[in-house]
Amino acid sequence: MVNRHLELNGQIHETPFFPEGYFMQKHQPIVMEEMHTHGHVEVLLPNNCELTYLTKAGNFKTSDKNLHILWGQMPHRVTRVSGSGFIYIANLPLYEILEMNFPESFLSKLFTGQLINANKTDEFDISLFNKWIEDYSSKDLQKISISKLELRCRLMRQMLDDWNYSEGLYQKPNKQTSRLQHMIKFLAENYTQSISVKEIANAGKISEGYAMFLFQKKMNMSLTTYLNRLRLHHAKSALIDSSEKISNIALDSGFGSLSRFYEIFTTETGKSPSKYRLKPSY
Repeated sequence: MVNRHLELNGQIHETPFFPEGYFMQKHQPIVMEEMHTHGHVEVLLPNNCELTYLTKAGNFKTSDKNLHILWGQMPHRVTRVSGSGFIYIANLPLYEILEMNFPESFLSKLFTGQLINANKTDEFDISLFNKWIEDYSSKDLQKISISKLELRCRLMRQMLDDWNYSEGLYQKPNKQTSRLQHMIKFLAENYTQSISVKEIANAGKISEGYAMFLFQKKMNMSLTTYLNRLRLHHAKSALIDSSEKISNIALDSGFGSLSRFYEIFTTETGKSPSKYRLKPSY
């Protein structure tokens, strides 16, 4: 059993090995030495273990066999693991969550880095996740599509029963963090649109210069880099999960022109969008 706590060391890196689009994981959780980010929304189900997550919003503890949701784009890491069981993780692109029209109260918590918990355990969740893992491992695209639909339905059904928001572990943000959170929420909800630095700064009620300074200080990246990562993750997920034309994906992801999309995409991935799409999806 691992049971130790690590302090935040300020290092943040983007996880480079995550597949894009929808994918499933099952593994024994470990303590993470560094904060990391990725574009997915994680749907977590611990089985015979409990984890403590550290995010920009505070420390959050999971409950065994209970459903949890965390947005991976907010820097986070596991700081403590109790128990010797497994954790199931279903990873969904952010746009899939936004398409479900969850209420503002839910999205506000998600976009500020809080771990959101189902208000009670469901005895069928373990068998559901095992089936989804089996479908994903089969590489049968029809089964994978059905399992993703079932996951979305499970989340929507949970919305009827409501969620808990770990208020006891939530750290009230200071003024800088609160302004940053408002800007991150604005970006998460609007990154597919044409938005300016001024509009982003207005969401935090600060100047453009201070907005750029705050992103660099708190997120260890420029505001533009953060926005491009949101758009790139959307585009990469769409390239793998759909047969939509590349030009439409570029515009739907928020890129103002096809040439700009190709420039950023190729620089980031080392491949053209068409070659990226040809790689194995599952």
